Amino acid sequence: MQTPLPLLVDAAIAPDRLAAVRLEGATVGYDAGPDILTGAAMDLKPGAIAVVTGPSGAGKTTLLHLVRMALAPREGRVTLLGSDVARLTSASRAGLKRRIGYAAQEPQFLDDETLFDNVALPLNIDPQSRQTGQDVMDLLGFLGLTRDASRPAGALSSGQRKLAALARALVARPDIVLADDPLAGVGTEAEAKVVRLLTELSRLGAAVVVAASAPVAGLTGAVWRIHEGRLELAPESVLKPLDPPR
Repeated sequence: MQTPLPLLVDAAIAPDRLAAVRLEGATVGYDAGPDILTGAAMDLKPGAIAVVTGPSGAGKTTLLHLVRMALAPREGRVTLLGSDVARLTSASRAGLKRRIGYAAQEPQFLDDETLFDNVALPLNIDPQSRQTGQDVMDLLGFLGLTRDASRPAGALSSGQRKLAALARALVARPDIVLADDPLAGVGTEAEAKVVRLLTELSRLGAAVVVAASAPVAGLTGAVWRIHEGRLELAPESVLKPLDPPR
């Protein structure tokens, strides 16, 4: 018998079918350095999954930073959940960021605080959150981290930190989920659980973007690749339907 997924059926997901993530000719880089991505274009609807592949250093993490508004495009436009990010006020930008869950490849924690407090952090900074401490424990339990909830985050293994980062990214039920190499180092059993969580978030209506070196087994969605700074659909995805079932 499979463990029930710890996700609320009434999760607050964008209700329309407009693109959750839209990139139009987006070029991005760091500081005064060269362009990492050039002319990136992507249209991802609520409920869709995109797996972005490419070798180390290709720009996968940079793409996620662009979508989570940690980087601004040098050229082009980024539209998230119907909002042109370049036109947002500071308050609107902060509110939009709270609708995005991000699990980093090398996650950072408050290492002296407990795992529970680290995962619950998005709920504590969002006055409108409907989630509770029980939701935190449900996620930790599903990912096999219940016994570690009261441990300092600094005592976790690298694989546990990856799972904790995913739990923190998902606990507030975001409309956009960004996961950077989420299966690396977590173990075979946890890999299957991560895929189930991401698939369920997609089913509930969240747009999911996963960065990985290769397509992720069990994760159904469009496969993109970054090659020489260009984001393009992989050949195996060109003939696939890109939108989730209505």
